[in-house]
Amino acid sequence: MKKLFTIFVLISCFFPIVNADYTRDSISSFVNSVSLSEIDSIEDKKLRFCEKTFLKAYMRREFSEKENMICRDIFAQKIEAQMNYMRSVFDDRDLY
Repeated sequence: MKKLFTIFVLISCFFPIVNADYTRDSISSFVNSVSLSEIDSIEDKKLRFCEKTFLKAYMRREFSEKENMICRDIFAQKIEAQMNYMRSVFDDRDLY
């Protein structure tokens, strides 16, 4: 029983640390994401297409079905990073 409790405590302490690191990396990726003028410097064709498409689609507030099929994972990462950034800003300002 004591061993089980020790394992539970270790796991409980480990996951928030990992989550905090992931959230911090996510926020950093959002803050340092490429701008429209830097997109042409991306070498990977799919990533360049998805970054450009994300910026354009986000401006028009609509993602087409074709864009979602091609770039679903990248869009999800970018939106999650933005949400983590917004959450951290609200937490820092005690608004949320």
